[in-house]
Amino acid sequence: DKLELISDKLAQYYSERPYIRPNFNLTMTTNDTGIPAHHISYFLKGCLKTDFITWKNNARIEYVIELIQLGEAENLTLEAISKKAGFISRTTFISSFKQKTGKTPSEYIEQLS
Repeated sequence: DKLELISDKLAQYYSERPYIRPNFNLTMTTNDTGIPAHHISYFLKGCLKTDFITWKNNARIEYVIELIQLGEAENLTLEAISKKAGFISRTTFISSFKQKTGKTPSEYIEQLS
């Protein structure tokens, strides 16, 4: 099944954390995986009920949460952590974080204390 193949290939690709590159985009994903852009978009919309930008930002937020849980927030600013995860814009970082977790990054860190 073609969708299962795309799913497996994207999962493998995702595990390599390509999304932490600041300029990461759909074209890079296509070039790196060999999956045509329209197939990736179709898979994300049809199977995961999301779009590429949301998929990328959610992956970055999961990485940020992982970094926070590993204690990175004790050594780095939220700005530095967001850059490490590939975010260029502070606004995009905060709004993506809040959309995924329901909290701002600061509120999230506070709740862990």
